[in-house]
Amino acid sequence: MKLVLDTGVLGQLCHPRKYDDVRAWFASTVDTYDFLLSEVADYELRRDLIRLGARRSLNRLDELGRELHYLPMSTPAWRSAAQLWAWVQRQPQNDLAAGGLDSHILIAAQARTATASVVTTHRHRFEPLVQAYEPHELLPQGQQQPHPPRSALSQQQLTKLLGALVELRWRVEASPLADSKALLDVLARAEGHLLSDDEQLQIGDRVELTKALQDHTQEAGEQIQALVARIVALLA
Repeated sequence: MKLVLDTGVLGQLCHPRKYDDVRAWFASTVDTYDFLLSEVADYELRRDLIRLGARRSLNRLDELGRELHYLPMSTPAWRSAAQLWAWVQRQPQNDLAAGGLDSHILIAAQARTATASVVTTHRHRFEPLVQAYEPHELLPQGQQQPHPPRSALSQQQLTKLLGALVELRWRVEASPLADSKALLDVLARAEGHLLSDDEQLQIGDRVELTKALQDHTQEAGEQIQALVARIVALLA
């Protein structure tokens, strides 16, 4: 699994004295996951460390830049960020747009472009833009605990599902399939259902949506297939 470190987690990893728990978590998982160092997070953290004269933290940031895969901003990431920003601005409850959170949108766009998730201590800022985890949720290989089956989707699952459906719609619009129109109709109905007052998908709805997605994406490319698999897992 590819994981992009957000600015907050990156800062904790670079701190020379505090956040022993985060550094211990990172040391125990660095061989399990493919951690990516975002150019945006590097910029955000580096400018503050330079201002503060925090040389030890800067040295550690440079070390992480050499140890991890560096993720620069690319043209696809910039364009994805523009789509995400526009989507956020259209939402009726626009908490994500408050407080100048463009950096979170940029990091989310980088993660989406790299088919990665984000590690953050502020998961609410990234969802439903991209799949996000807090450090304590990501354990070394073999230690993950199975999730019990649920008859209803939790609010966190619904948020992730909505974000994944929106991403799938964008990808289908950018790379039309033979069944594009039918698939876009399915996605529009599902998004509308999730944004309605009850914000829930019953078991029958989930089974129907799963079948429709699988039927209409049989000839799709690898990225769309992977995204559909993620949605199907959320619907299970």
